[in-house]
Amino acid sequence: MLYPAFDKLMDSGIMKAAIYPYGNAHESKNPDGTWKFECQHGEPECVGNILEVCIMQQLNWDVNMYLPVISCMEGADDPVSSAKG
Repeated sequence: MLYPAFDKLMDSGIMKAAIYPYGNAHESKNPDGTWKFECQHGEPECVGNILEVCIMQQLNWDVNMYLPVISCMEGADDPVSSAKG
C-alpha cells in the first residue's frame, strides 16, 4: 500500500519513492543475445512487469505520474486488463 502513504506525504519532502517492476523474476541470456525472463507467477506477471515499465517510461520516469497508475493496476483483480483502461 505504497500509494496512500505517498499521496499523503508527497508534498512534505519526507518521502521519495521509486519502484522497480521485476518481482521474483529470473533472467537468462539466449545464444542469440536476446533475454528470456521467467516470472514467479507465470507469463501474466511478466507481461504486467513490462507494462509497468512501459508506463513509467512513457511518463518520463516521473513517480508522481506513474505511481497512481501502477497502484491502480496492482489493486485490480487483473492488473494486465486494468492497464488497458
